[in-house]
Amino acid sequence: LELTGLIMSKPNGPQPTPISILIQLLSNPNQPPLEIQGLDIVDIKTQIDLLNADKCNSAAYRNEVVNKLNIEDLRKNAHKRIRLKSLLCAYHKQWLQIKHTHFKMLENWNDFDFSLHIVVYFIQHSDDGKSANENEEKELKRLNTTWRFLDYLIQYFQKTDFDGKQFVQNHINDPNQNDAQKKNAGFGLTIVKEVCKQFDQKTGQYTKVKKQLSAWAKDNTDRYEKESNFSLDDLKENDGNVANAAANNNNDNAINHNNPIDNNQANAMQNDHAAAVQQGGGGGGSKQPSGGLKNGEKWYWFCDEGGIKWVPYKDQHQTVIEEAWLQNKPHVIIMGKFKIDFHRDNDQVAAGQQYNYQIHNAWRRGVIRGKPDPKTNLLNDIPVDNKPK
Repeated sequence: LELTGLIMSKPNGPQPTPISILIQLLSNPNQPPLEIQGLDIVDIKTQIDLLNADKCNSAAYRNEVVNKLNIEDLRKNAHKRIRLKSLLCAYHKQWLQIKHTHFKMLENWNDFDFSLHIVVYFIQHSDDGKSANENEEKELKRLNTTWRFLDYLIQYFQKTDFDGKQFVQNHINDPNQNDAQKKNAGFGLTIVKEVCKQFDQKTGQYTKVKKQLSAWAKDNTDRYEKESNFSLDDLKENDGNVANAAANNNNDNAINHNNPIDNNQANAMQNDHAAAVQQGGGGGGSKQPSGGLKNGEKWYWFCDEGGIKWVPYKDQHQTVIEEAWLQNKPHVIIMGKFKIDFHRDNDQVAAGQQYNYQIHNAWRRGVIRGKPDPKTNLLNDIPVDNKPK
């Protein structure tokens, strides 16, 4: 495989850092990447410590990151502070989509998902390659070498459109590697060799990176095997729904995502339920899956605002959604703007995805019909909120 048009890291210029790599990864393709003068002189260990993907959901924490970077360019330019905090917010939301098993399935990951997952892994495991006698100078050299390779790796993923199907076919299901241990070690070795070949790098300097990539591959081989076993959690596939809930908490950033509908808007739409079902369109037929609201089940949407949970729809919307499902509609619209696309691959499980169809490329929420365990109030091992929204 020969790659052309790759953007090479400058051998004598500013070297890649965790934050600069995230900026490249998360930047809008129609907008020039954010440039922060002085970012390259911020200690790499400081950058790693600040990039806690789980904490970046908080506006207060994003402000803390900006302050602790202590960069004059950020202090003087409000628009750069805003863009950086917006990227940190997006970083958190995109991470939520791939963090948990049975949400966005590994087999369906694209090059961005693999890049982000590896970046977070190396942030969380930055000390894994540390030797017992490693002093500060050697540690900084190891970390800088690691992130230089990750910069090349992400470019490689992008240019080759590396995805979950390739990972599964060439690594997990490779018939030439039957031993699991060889498979896990094989990924690190193979990917480092391929990337070094494309970027004219010597593989010896990346020995520790290779070992960490092999450990990452083992974790995700286990993840794939776990996801290969059916779970109701699979119905939350492509959980931009996870990220969307986080977006509702973060109105201080520059990224526009769905916001909750207020009560006045909801009440104004109550008389439009019949029309909303009709907007679900075609699909005719009289097939009616078993179960339903008569068995004590309800329709829920997935939310991570204040912790992950299932939130029930309001009663009037329960009726609209259930009627559309039983009439074999492919989708239904509620409150005038929220569209639920039903999943009918398994008629024994009523589920779908909700999104604001009036917004281009809107985030998606998982939707499911079910009944929580009366003792634990859990549905698919996730808490259920008793307050409809």
